[in-house]
Amino acid sequence: MSDLRFLPRRDFLKITATGLVAGSTLGCLSESEGWWFFTSEEARMCYALCDQIIPPDDFPGAGEAGVASFIDRQLYGPYSEHQKTYRLGLASLDKTSQALFQTCFPDLEGHRAIELLKLLEKGDVSAELWKGQSPVRFFNLAIDHTHQGYYGSPRHGGNQEIAGYRLLGIEHPPLRSRRQSQAPILPDHNEKQG
Repeated sequence: MSDLRFLPRRDFLKITATGLVAGSTLGCLSESEGWWFFTSEEARMCYALCDQIIPPDDFPGAGEAGVASFIDRQLYGPYSEHQKTYRLGLASLDKTSQALFQTCFPDLEGHRAIELLKLLEKGDVSAELWKGQSPVRFFNLAIDHTHQGYYGSPRHGGNQEIAGYRLLGIEHPPLRSRRQSQAPILPDHNEKQG
């Protein structure tokens, strides 16, 4: 084992400089991309899709609440079996948008996007553009994941600024862990108190 006290000063400076350059480069990469599974274009598509499923009104929509980030993180981890469904589904959604409206899905006007999603919901889209994948299955999966990301715990990447909790009019629930399993169970507020 070498003694680091005798590391020549020049070698120390080279190692330090290399570390600083490498560290700053990695920081730039993660800030510019920021996605674990999605490409930038897929993320843009997912953001637009989620924002149509839960649009903004008095509360943030699913896009602003970070649901695309939630889905991205989950596809990289526990939902990895759905990666192919999303990759093909988002591409097919965009191809369908191009075929029907000559513009990409994220750039569609609201009423056009809703029209397209209604067709998707019924499966009334070109099978050729969907390459054997079920548009209904993809859309239902996107709806489920959008709801999970919007109303679930912010620690999973969605529900930023607790938008879903605020919409429901509930407090931010405390995080429970296995260590807190002895915590008292609170009575259901919907039950009549005697």
